[in-house]
Amino acid sequence: MLLELARRAIPYTPFERELSNTTVALVSTAHTHYDHSEADKDINCVFPIERLRELAADGTIKAVNADFYGMMGYTLPPKEYRAARSILALGGR
Repeated sequence: MLLELARRAIPYTPFERELSNTTVALVSTAHTHYDHSEADKDINCVFPIERLRELAADGTIKAVNADFYGMMGYTLPPKEYRAARSILALGGR
């Protein structure tokens, strides 16, 4: 049920490329409407930059993109959609 909900909320396209040939970028959102005590101790809980760098170093992924995008704060869906469209319009500079 959770996967079905996620697929309705987030456009899903199966990924078919080999990860070892893929540069990965992070797009993240965060807010204070949850217990973030673990994230305060380890940013990788919500923004796994160090884990991605490890995957790039061992060749699991090709690279980590130089640009990262994050949205902070509690945002109602219409604003999130506009923000996501703006990020996509940047087109992986």
